Amino acid sequence: MDPEQLKELIKQVLAEMGITGPATPAPAPPSPAMEAVEDPDATPDAPPDETIPGESNPVAQVAGMAAQAVAQAAADAAQQVVSNPPETVSQAVAQTTDAITTAAEQAAKALQESTDQRVRRLECAILLRDRLDAAKLPPEIRKIVEAGFSGKIFQEADLNTVLSRAKEAQAATDRSGQVVGAGSPRSTVKVGLSDRDRAEIEFQRLMMGAAALRALEANKTPYVQERLTEANRAFFRDGNRASFGIPSMSFWMHEFINNPFTHVQARAMESLGTADLATIVKNTVNIMLAADYSVKQEWWDALVRTEEVDTLDDVTLARIFGMSTLPVVEEKQPYTEGSWDDEEETATFAKRGDFVGIAWESLYRDKLNAIRTIPQRLSNAWYNTLSALVAGVFTVNSAAGPVLTDTGALFNATAATSAGGHANLLTAALSFTAFGAARVAMMKQTDQPLGVGARLGVRNEPRFLLVPVDLETTALQIRNSEMLPGSANNDVNPYYQKFDVVVVPEWTDTNNWALLADPAQVPALYQIFLRGNRVPTLFTADDETAGAMFTNDTIRYKVRMAAFRFSATYDCAPVADFRGIHKSNVS
Repeated sequence: MDPEQLKELIKQVLAEMGITGPATPAPAPPSPAMEAVEDPDATPDAPPDETIPGESNPVAQVAGMAAQAVAQAAADAAQQVVSNPPETVSQAVAQTTDAITTAAEQAAKALQESTDQRVRRLECAILLRDRLDAAKLPPEIRKIVEAGFSGKIFQEADLNTVLSRAKEAQAATDRSGQVVGAGSPRSTVKVGLSDRDRAEIEFQRLMMGAAALRALEANKTPYVQERLTEANRAFFRDGNRASFGIPSMSFWMHEFINNPFTHVQARAMESLGTADLATIVKNTVNIMLAADYSVKQEWWDALVRTEEVDTLDDVTLARIFGMSTLPVVEEKQPYTEGSWDDEEETATFAKRGDFVGIAWESLYRDKLNAIRTIPQRLSNAWYNTLSALVAGVFTVNSAAGPVLTDTGALFNATAATSAGGHANLLTAALSFTAFGAARVAMMKQTDQPLGVGARLGVRNEPRFLLVPVDLETTALQIRNSEMLPGSANNDVNPYYQKFDVVVVPEWTDTNNWALLADPAQVPALYQIFLRGNRVPTLFTADDETAGAMFTNDTIRYKVRMAAFRFSATYDCAPVADFRGIHKSNVS
């Protein structure tokens, strides 16, 4: 084949592959922005093509380079055929086609990678521009941010982090309480206390006292932090903790409610209405209620297992018996099914609550002392209710405890081998010897009904000694004496610091006492709440057009407890198991 025939053959192959034209870069097409100017029918407001400053059209450049690479591959293939003539024309065509295909694939891959990079850089450039415009940063700060991101591919989260820190730095340098960027007045962003925030903070200062208000910032109890308002958070961020110095509640009402603010601070105060008053009072009382409850010691917390439910249906509490030990399984023999049984107790729902009203006149009459006690009273009522429920397990039914489903009272001296027998009641006064006897009785309880099965042993060892305040000294002596308490010999106290002493404030009998196992091992007592209703929360009725607010100018605040009890007959905390609890009713 002469050279001319070979050239014609190559052209034919290129045409079949869709590659035509000279082996030189194609000229870059005009940008949409240029076409919009030259085309008289173009829409005047059509957006210009987004380009990165300093770049020509790289897509067109790569496309031209790709075409050049394919043409060059064809020329190289032709030269190879001329230098080393194949035996047949078909071999020449195959060699030429393979060379051109390989070059085309490489060029297409390079073109795709370049296009993807171009699109990603363009997206980042647009994002950077839009975010900088929205941030309204001063020119000098904007230039710093641009220098760090311009022309680069970056993650949006990284840009957001830098912009957030830039805004914080800008706010820190502005002592006026405002951040003002370049441009229209819309660029003003307040970072300090608003006028309504100041009204709320002043009300809290009057109600709580300045020291208690500042102490909220250090109170990290979750339900306290959850109830802090935006006014509180702005106040904690405000370094100077500015105060209007309102001397009394009546003066606060005059300055803030339904009156233009004309105080000496020389700032315009918006007029606040009764709705604002109700919200501010509710927020304050709620915060005070949570703060007061957060410092109370829930003596029962370690004794009970706390659960939450989503419905008001009776809750089933099961105690499981059986499968004491694992039997031997001989080679190639089947496993046998373990025997087990359970007994169930139930807990029933009981809604409790109360409400308190704050009259409009009380605020004008500076009844601060009366209003200030409301959160504490509600907090105490909640605490006392939960405390009484747990303590009542040991005092209801003439101190025998509620009757369980096995027909026996929770505390009885009947042998566990009899129906309803629990063998968990003694009568000796608290002493080193009596404590030891009750401890042994607990550890002899078994893991099956009617005293059958393996003993619970150390799993049921007393973890808590419950006493009235009258027996606290005796209980601590038993616990903390390294040697046998009340003895002149040197015998070691085997119970030294092996249990915790818990004083039950509701117990009025000065002699009775009880033992309780670790609820993680043998759970006996429960506290069950509806959907996280574990701490007091206020609900308000403050509609100006209805209820007591309309008829009596009184804002009502309600506390609702949604919890479970053993039963309507025995109003005490739910009980699941008699084995992990022991009592001594001293005659």
